[in-house]
Amino acid sequence: MAAFRGKNKQIILVRNHELTPDANYGINTLPEYKYNPISQGGTITLIINENGTLDQEFVSLAGTNRNCSGGTTPWNSWISCEEDTAIYKLKNRNSGEEIIKKHGYNFEVPSQGKITKPTPLLSMGRFRHEAIAVDPKTG
Repeated sequence: MAAFRGKNKQIILVRNHELTPDANYGINTLPEYKYNPISQGGTITLIINENGTLDQEFVSLAGTNRNCSGGTTPWNSWISCEEDTAIYKLKNRNSGEEIIKKHGYNFEVPSQGKITKPTPLLSMGRFRHEAIAVDPKTG
């Protein structure tokens, strides 16, 4: 979880949800915004005004597994870390094509804006990630 400075004294809070595909609940959004359609984890972004009242809440990352922790970046984003290396074989309902979805990645979540299509940060490796840190001087 991380807090960012928003507009007009707002606080932007990005929160991980450490959920697995077998959870009885999860982060729901349109299928095209989920990394893996059967995975329940991701992040929620809360925008809180200067009075402490919730102005807005929305899904900011979906379709990931066991988003344990992460870290902030100097460019005001949250890196959400998967603490799971599961591999799922899925079938495309329309084409019948087999799709393989691997987990164990990190995903960048912008602090400003809405949900984006999840893209694993492959250069950070595939393993059980716990958290990240970015040196503000070197990136």
